[in-house]
Amino acid sequence: GFSIPNTLWFTALQDNVPAHLIARVSSFDWMGSTALRPIGLAIVAPIAAVFGPAVVLLVAAGVTAATLVGVTVHPSVRGLRTSVPPNADEPLATTAELK
Repeated sequence: GFSIPNTLWFTALQDNVPAHLIARVSSFDWMGSTALRPIGLAIVAPIAAVFGPAVVLLVAAGVTAATLVGVTVHPSVRGLRTSVPPNADEPLATTAELK
């Protein structure tokens, strides 16, 4: 279920971010995703204590399904096109940049 948005995100990332910036953009994306996990856990734990884990899991499944459907049918996602032309003459990295 999570592969649809990930596929769309990584395709859009590679098509719309210059090659020399993909690593930096990906690192900010990953940092934000990882930083928000503890906040989500802190929020859901008290909710699960009140309503029970089964209710929380069912609601989470519903939210996930609705999000997936919403992402796949939204016109801005379906109409996303490449905005950065490929540049074959530009090196991906030099030896000095890798050190």
